[in-house]
Amino acid sequence: MSYFTQRKAKDPNYRATRPDIQRRAKLKATYGITDIDYQVMFEVQNGVCAICKQPGIGRKLSPLDVDHDHDTSVVRGLLCISCNRAIAQAEKPGWLEAAWEYLYQQPEVWSENTLMQEVM
Repeated sequence: MSYFTQRKAKDPNYRATRPDIQRRAKLKATYGITDIDYQVMFEVQNGVCAICKQPGIGRKLSPLDVDHDHDTSVVRGLLCISCNRAIAQAEKPGWLEAAWEYLYQQPEVWSENTLMQEVM
């Protein structure tokens, strides 16, 4: 048994005290990339989201999310959390069309008057 395996078994807080190890393991297991691969992508993208060009904020170890195709598992790039969530929605069949219709093709705008008419 390796030193790290023994340490994890003895110390229930080991993972919490070593987020870098957790991050590396997740990158490899989930996306098939190494920490170095992530750093290269981060540098190529100048530390900003591939879509909105804003820097990732709020997380020290992985400021940007790894975006990948859920069907093929191919890594596409690094995205901020907002763009990553938007892409996840956009990949759902019919979602983009429904969002477009909601934003631009709604026949009327809800107002206090139309809400009152709906209730009556």
